[in-house]
Amino acid sequence: MEVCRKLWNSWEPDAVVMDREAGVFADPAKVHRIEHVGRFFKSRGPLNVVRSPQNGPAILQAGTSPKGRTFAARYADAIFAIQPNIAGAKAYYEDIKRETVREGRKPEACRILFGVQPILGRTSSEAREKQAIHNALVPLEGGLALRFNTL
Repeated sequence: MEVCRKLWNSWEPDAVVMDREAGVFADPAKVHRIEHVGRFFKSRGPLNVVRSPQNGPAILQAGTSPKGRTFAARYADAIFAIQPNIAGAKAYYEDIKRETVREGRKPEACRILFGVQPILGRTSSEAREKQAIHNALVPLEGGLALRFNTL
């Protein structure tokens, strides 16, 4: 992610000039080498294509594992999560925002998208019956993984 972000930022927003008459595609003073040396990648850059309007793809993370939370706080534009109740969702939200700040980013840098699964019925008991049928369809291993991932 670090080398990707550096490459995406190697072109300044106004680097592309496209002056046909002068024969200038881009202002070389606004296209930069990155000189990245990391654990897995080495790149002098710059990126070999122009900067996209949004400056790279949106980075999304899904899940609630500790590694996933750290990745989201450090790099993600948004994180998708499922929480079984409002209290859990609130605690998760506060944790991600706190960690995002700890990683040196603004709290709004990482949006949180909670999945909602409404189960409807004519009455509360009918909705609960439908929920029980739905939950019975979940394989034991899947239910355990979800349960232990939200603790």
